[in-house]
Parts: sequence; C-alpha cells; structure tokens
Amino acid sequence: FENIFQLLAPGGECFIILVITGAIFETGFQLSETPKWKDKLRRYREVFVFPYREDPKPVKTMEDLLKSVGFKNVFVKRENFNLIYPTSEKFRETLKCLPDFPNDMTKEEKLELLDDQV
Repeated sequence: FENIFQLLAPGGECFIILVITGAIFETGFQLSETPKWKDKLRRYREVFVFPYREDPKPVKTMEDLLKSVGFKNVFVKRENFNLIYPTSEKFRETLKCLPDFPNDMTKEEKLELLDDQV
C-alpha cells in the first residue's frame, strides 16, 4: 500500500478492493486440515495467501495499515457476499482454473481432491 500511496498525486484518491477469501479457496483451506489431505495440502496457506482471512478485525487492521502509510480520509467497509454456482459442475470448472497445486500429487490424487472440494 505504501507504493500505491507514493504513486498518487498529492490529494489524489484511490479505490481498493480486497478479497478476504472465496469459496474456491475455502474448500482447500478446510481440506488442508483433514487427516486425508493434511500432508498433501501442507503448503496451501503459503500458496494461497489471504492475510485477512483469519483476522478477527480486518476492517480495523486495514484502516490502521492505510493510515500508517499516509492515506487520509480512509473509509473501509467489509461486505460479505455469497457467489452461488448454478451447478456443482460449474464450481468444478472454476476450481480447475486455479494453479496446478500441489505439484507432487498424482493425476488421480488431483482428481480425488477436486471431487472432495466439490
């Protein structure tokens, strides 16, 4: 955010949208804590980093961070919304768009992971 602040003209304005998490990632976070997938997904949190996901006060954290680098008149709003996939197949196709993770899984394991995510 410091770089963004430095790029702004004096008195300039900006609009920032941050995603705290999303359904396509939550399935992986949840599965990474199960005995079945814990070892295979041990680096999931490192690859898909959402620093505010487990923050109990993400709005305050963001306000404090933006003010600390020099932003003035900071307004932070958290909105929860659910993205509804019309079918499980549409959700599966969205999951397939994610980077191939992790690389040490067999093709069969990756398909099984995909099934478990859906």
